[in-house]
Amino acid sequence: MRYQRILATLLLFIFLASCVPSVVVNSEQPTSSAVSTITPTIEPSPSATSTIFVTATSTPRPRIKAGDDLGFLKGMNYVTFDSTNYGHPLSDLSLEALADTGTKWVSLNISGVQNNRSSTNIDEHFHEDKAVLHAINKIHALDMSIMMKMHVVFANDPSAWGGSLGEGFNASNWDTWFASYTELILYYAKMAEENGVEILCIGTELGKAQMQTEHFMGLVTEVRKVFSGPITYGADASAPATEWWDQVDYIGIDAYYTVTKKSSPSLEELEIGWQPIVANLEALSKKWNKPIIFAEVGFNAQEYSACNGGCGRNMETAELGRLDPQTQANAYQALYNVFRDKEWFQGTFWWMWGDNVYSGGMCDPQYTPKGKLAENVLRAEYGAAPATFRNPISLPVFDENKIVEFPIFTDQYGDVDPSGGWGIDVSRITSPVYKGTQALKFIVGGNGGFSAFLPPLDTSPYQWLEFYIYSEINTENSSFSVFVGDENWNVYYMNTLNHCNYLDNQSGLIGGQWNRILIPLEEIAADKRVLNNLAFGNLSPKSAIFRVDEVRFVGLIDETLPAPTPIFFPDSSYTITETIYEDQLNQNWNNYPPHGDPANIQFDQSDIAVTGNAMKVKLLNFYPIDLHNDMVDWKKSQWLEFDLYVEPDKLPDVYGLKVFMRDAAYKSSPIKIDLMRSQFIEGGKIQPGTWQHVQIPLDVFGSSLGDYVMISIERPGHGSETPLMVYVDNVILRGK
Repeated sequence: MRYQRILATLLLFIFLASCVPSVVVNSEQPTSSAVSTITPTIEPSPSATSTIFVTATSTPRPRIKAGDDLGFLKGMNYVTFDSTNYGHPLSDLSLEALADTGTKWVSLNISGVQNNRSSTNIDEHFHEDKAVLHAINKIHALDMSIMMKMHVVFANDPSAWGGSLGEGFNASNWDTWFASYTELILYYAKMAEENGVEILCIGTELGKAQMQTEHFMGLVTEVRKVFSGPITYGADASAPATEWWDQVDYIGIDAYYTVTKKSSPSLEELEIGWQPIVANLEALSKKWNKPIIFAEVGFNAQEYSACNGGCGRNMETAELGRLDPQTQANAYQALYNVFRDKEWFQGTFWWMWGDNVYSGGMCDPQYTPKGKLAENVLRAEYGAAPATFRNPISLPVFDENKIVEFPIFTDQYGDVDPSGGWGIDVSRITSPVYKGTQALKFIVGGNGGFSAFLPPLDTSPYQWLEFYIYSEINTENSSFSVFVGDENWNVYYMNTLNHCNYLDNQSGLIGGQWNRILIPLEEIAADKRVLNNLAFGNLSPKSAIFRVDEVRFVGLIDETLPAPTPIFFPDSSYTITETIYEDQLNQNWNNYPPHGDPANIQFDQSDIAVTGNAMKVKLLNFYPIDLHNDMVDWKKSQWLEFDLYVEPDKLPDVYGLKVFMRDAAYKSSPIKIDLMRSQFIEGGKIQPGTWQHVQIPLDVFGSSLGDYVMISIERPGHGSETPLMVYVDNVILRGK
């Protein structure tokens, strides 16, 4: 049931996809070798064969068989709400942080997607195979075992959850749906077997479907043919009514019980509240002669967290009262105190640990224990050292003379288009404002949001996203979220504004005033990728009103760093030379767009040149020098070389001069070399008023050089339209 949040995310992705230009997509869908015997009607995510991604560890992991005694499972549910993030660098860091807690079992949550609760077909796999296999290998490399846990989510049915699936189904409908569901489960069962996954959970909280005893017995029979490890299923409160527990190895329970309805209960009150639940679970275990595990169990960090869904409040959106990390910690401790010595109970998979290593924290009311008092309860039980957690801190204040910035919305910059949203009304207002004369007012519907589209923005100069937000009321549980999208329209991490470290000495938004938000950019774009949009969203099903002002990316100019040591090799080491420009442009190359528009290029300027003529270029923001050759053979060359002169009086207004490659579709290489401070420019950084030599190894631009047809030199912008005059001479490709 905790997985409902993915529904809003799916809708968000659908919206973003509808906003992008049409692109040509490779129609081939390579299938994992783990599932090569299946003729799929479900569309798997694009991936390479799974064997490519199997990474042998130094010590082969022993195979676990059904019926093996695995002891007490020290587990955690590991979750992403993005199809590719299991393969993202931040996910790797988050798994490393999870391993540090002493966790030994990871429930890797995997989803199939169908249209709505009445659909009889599962249409696609939500998670990209490559990302899933990467996560499997990473978890095993960290010496943790895996339970792969299957879910069903709905693309166009936001209020649905697994238990509502099959409303109005007749026998024929169930036959059709189970045929599709069996295909989904066998796909991942074979992947799990091939890649050493230890346990398979064949479903989660499917309510009506789990009452289809014959269908589930048939499913288990088919799974046993391809998967040799233990099998379980995650049932909700309907577990006692399930009639096929004898078919699996563990009775799996998603244990969101109402332990007590008291506010901020004591440890003793929680232990007492568990007693009738324990008695019922023990009876269930004895009836089927099967051990019980909690495939999911969790408590959020609020005063009524032990009530879960029994107090008429929405636990999915953290509406269980005021922030209360101590009650969450007490609930963790009470569960261990009650269940630790029960012979029929064999472990917990807590809900949940997210794929973003920066999630959680003492101001987060959601279910994750990360960065909260409950994490130390977990660590003590799992045999790890305690961690230290940070409470609200003071945010750094910037010296405006020592920063670079890229404004998204100010009075002077940022033409915000109200059409860039979904379920939202955006307007410019004159009061209240934080600075200047205008701010933005967002009236955001449930699961609505707004996207500000950017020019392709290289984020390498920046360390923070900063903005100011105004709410009418105090809130410690803001559902307002921030996320970014890259140039390939991949959406990166959604961070809500209830993280202590984003706020200035406060644990929530203070109503009736402007609140400064400062998010480290590494938490939403860790690898400094090129961004195409910045979005604000409302993760709650309820509408909300926010005002936002002075949105910008910020980077510090570090004057204390020494200049990088340049790397140069003598010209005598080269045996192949292709001159692109020396006094005049090589006829095999041309400038694109023609005549240098809008960069305003003159190719025959001789006032400032190393020898003869040089290119004189008036650069505005984001306008490049593009040297184009459809027939260039990059295999013959290893280095790009040129001379550069920058007018001294304009450089203070510039924070970047980038060199990169482009393909025929004008798509940039993943790496852009910034000559402001680089080992590839003579002197280690741009020195205005003098000619400097630049030598860049071509392989730094990426492995797909054969795709590129242009060399580009670009001045990124930050709102100023002041032109920068640069001169370029002796542009040469060299090889050996």
